[in-house]
Amino acid sequence: MFRNIYRAMVLSRTKSAAIQVANQLSQRDLNDIGYSRYEIVHNSVESVRKEFDQADLERANKAIRHPNHGGLSSIYRLFHTNRPA
Repeated sequence: MFRNIYRAMVLSRTKSAAIQVANQLSQRDLNDIGYSRYEIVHNSVESVRKEFDQADLERANKAIRHPNHGGLSSIYRLFHTNRPA
């Protein structure tokens, strides 16, 4: 829950900062760099979203743990092997 609130705050702040930067550029500056005001804002927000998604993916991958002890498959193999009597 707090992660979602933090994420929304960061995305909102990113958007407002990108809007301020885009509004400070003249049309000639925008033509020189080849972006519109909308593209600057959109690319900034998408960049931050991708960073959050990548961090979520890395966190999820770290959360996957393989047990060091035997599980059900180990117990099954222990009792269902072909051992001579």
